[in-house]
Amino acid sequence: MPPDAEFDHPAVRALDVQHVDGQGGAGIVLTDRLGVSEPTFVPAALLTIVGRCDGTRSLARIRAEAAAQLGNGLTLADVREVVGQLAERGLLLGPRFTAAVRAAAAAFAGLPARPARHAGSAGYPTDPTELR
Repeated sequence: MPPDAEFDHPAVRALDVQHVDGQGGAGIVLTDRLGVSEPTFVPAALLTIVGRCDGTRSLARIRAEAAAQLGNGLTLADVREVVGQLAERGLLLGPRFTAAVRAAAAAFAGLPARPARHAGSAGYPTDPTELR
């Protein structure tokens, strides 16, 4: 698969979405339950692009629809930049995400012991000695 495969019809993968309105402004935080990607803040101004990355639209169609909604001079380069940042962070389905999942799985499988995932919650103690 060519390195630009994510750009053909970009698709944001399944992520948790939390609406925020803080010091950085309004937007959403995309959180990966798999832990492959770091939480990512998406400013409200970019949601017209990110929300259209569902795998059914080309970059040109995303640009056209977002520009019509925004009523501004959004360029294909602007859309490509946003999609590139999503891909770089592992938030799109595609080869980068697949490689990141494989690397995370290999790292996990290579651990001598599994991390205490629920330590300090659900009635499990936080002290490693007590956990043992």
